[in-house]
Amino acid sequence: MHVTLLCQGEQEFQHREYENQRAFATQELANARACLVRLDSNLDDQLNTLQGVSMSSKAVFAEPHVMTSKFLIRKEVGKARGGAGPSAF
Repeated sequence: MHVTLLCQGEQEFQHREYENQRAFATQELANARACLVRLDSNLDDQLNTLQGVSMSSKAVFAEPHVMTSKFLIRKEVGKARGGAGPSAF
């Protein structure tokens, strides 16, 4: 009878661990989705600022937008890794 209780307790522990890992993974996925939504929105905003610019002039404006996007991506990756700030370019 004691062996049965031990196995049941072990199963309950494993189930709790599984649920904890599942909850953590679900939260990480939600954070990743939110990050992608923010980045997508930012890129849309940047592209919208270039709508009225001629094609020959867009290259002049593209570099700052790429650098801004790169910075934002690094910032989001840093947050996802536990709060580290953006690394140096």
